[in-house]
Amino acid sequence: MIINKVTVGFVIQQFDTDDRRFVGQEFVAADEVTWENQLGERLYHDEEENAELIYGKGGVDEPYLNFDMVQPVTKGEHVFNKDTGHCIRCNCDEDDVYVGGEPCIE
Repeated sequence: MIINKVTVGFVIQQFDTDDRRFVGQEFVAADEVTWENQLGERLYHDEEENAELIYGKGGVDEPYLNFDMVQPVTKGEHVFNKDTGHCIRCNCDEDDVYVGGEPCIE
């Protein structure tokens, strides 16, 4: 069964008036959470009441899911994978970019 955890909150987006573009964003979650079935019908009021559905008898594999948002990227900007140190767009090495200063070749 699939159930939806609905988190109330808001998005803050930063706009650079000089460059005329959005430069960042973040999601701010409120404390209010509801649990719904796939038809949007409310199940229970809180996580404790949903414990059997969410955690079951064997626990839960992923107790929390981040509110990741994709940030705006400027053409030519490198986007580095924090684990590998390589650009996810052109696969260049992070050290090479800082030394050479070359833009990303998407």
